[in-house]
Amino acid sequence: MNKEKLKAFREKVDIPLIEALSLLKQNNDDIEQSIAMFHQNRLNEICLTTGCNETLAKAYYTHPVYQQNVEKIIEKIDEFNRRPIKLTIAENPKYVNKVGFFIWAEDENLVEVQHEKNRTYFIPQDDFAYVIEIFKSIFPLWSLQRNEFEGRFDPCSVNYFDYNAVQKIVSDLRDLSFEDIKIMNFLEHLACCLEEKIQIGTYVIVFGNQ
Repeated sequence: MNKEKLKAFREKVDIPLIEALSLLKQNNDDIEQSIAMFHQNRLNEICLTTGCNETLAKAYYTHPVYQQNVEKIIEKIDEFNRRPIKLTIAENPKYVNKVGFFIWAEDENLVEVQHEKNRTYFIPQDDFAYVIEIFKSIFPLWSLQRNEFEGRFDPCSVNYFDYNAVQKIVSDLRDLSFEDIKIMNFLEHLACCLEEKIQIGTYVIVFGNQ
C-alpha cells in the first residue's frame, strides 16, 4: 500500500479509509481511476435506489446545490417520483389546474401496486373533456366496492376499470381523430398510460376530484 497515494486520494475525495483502500487496490494505486470509480459507484447507488437513469442521477450529482450528497439526492429524486405525471395538451404548462382526474393501478385486493411504472398520472378536467364520453360509455360496470353494477362514470370519486374495459377504452381512444397534433399526441399518451397500468395491475383507477 502506498501511504502517500492513499493520503492524496482522501484529500481529493471525502471517503472512508476502508473504501479508499479498496478502490486504490482495484485500480493499481491509480488515483484518477480510483476517483472516477468512486463517483461512478455513487451514481450507481442513486440509480439502483431510485430507479432513475444515469443521466438524471448525474444531473443531480453534479449540481452545486446537492454537493454530491448521495442521501440528499436520493431523497430529492424519490420526492419527485411521488409527484403525479401531468398528462396535458398544453405545452410546458407553468400551472396545471388541480381539478381533474388521477390515474394509477391497483391489484386484485384494491391496493395500489408498488412498481416503478405505477406513478400516478394527472389529467386536467379541460383535457379530460376530450375523452370523458369514452369512459362514460363503458358503463354500467360491476362495482367492487358496492358489489353491484355501477350505472355511470363518477367524475367526483373512484372508478375501477378491469382489463377488458381498458382495452375497449384504448381502442376507442385510438379511433378518435383531431386535426390538432397536440390533441392526438395527448390521446396516444393516455392510451399508452392505460396500457402500462393494466400490464402491472388488475385494475386501472380513474379518480375524479371535481
